[in-house]
Amino acid sequence: MTTITRPILGVYSLVDPRTGKVMYRGQANDIHQRYADHCDLAKPDSNIGKRRWIRGLIEVGELPTLVIEAVCKTVAECDQVERRLIREGKASGACEFNRASGGKTNRAVPKLGNTTMSAWYAAAEDVREADALLRRARERLANDNAGSEVFGHFLNAIQGLDRCRDKLGSIVERRFSGWDMAASLFVVPGDEYGR
Repeated sequence: MTTITRPILGVYSLVDPRTGKVMYRGQANDIHQRYADHCDLAKPDSNIGKRRWIRGLIEVGELPTLVIEAVCKTVAECDQVERRLIREGKASGACEFNRASGGKTNRAVPKLGNTTMSAWYAAAEDVREADALLRRARERLANDNAGSEVFGHFLNAIQGLDRCRDKLGSIVERRFSGWDMAASLFVVPGDEYGR
């Protein structure tokens, strides 16, 4: 017998089954489909930290626990509930993989409200990984005639990432004064390009 479920519009949490900690909150027009998308590693996901966490769970035979936080009648209601739950989660040290403040109209707003050092470590790791990927692609194309057309674009991207890294480093130094790792958190080994 096949059970057909109707799509649920609402706000959900992804919880680490090993610790019970809420790692991510989101909203969806169809929460169960969105959960399946999160767990399908073949689907693209720009949130590298969340992807790495889910991959680690899958490697040990686990999946994130899905918790439906709220069933909503409208997207506007979802936006409001999602923002509130992410804000509350950040304040309590949860939601470390949420990078935006929530709401469909506010996807690109950075989450500078991270309250834990581990969230900043994860952000630093993502920045270093992006930097390494850009530099590797740039080097691969350096001696290729077709690649020379985009060579300058890679240099511009690397320089932009450098500016981002500098800004993040200064934010960390202000937020965690006295934290001896703050100054070096966003330093990329072998940083000889773009500066």
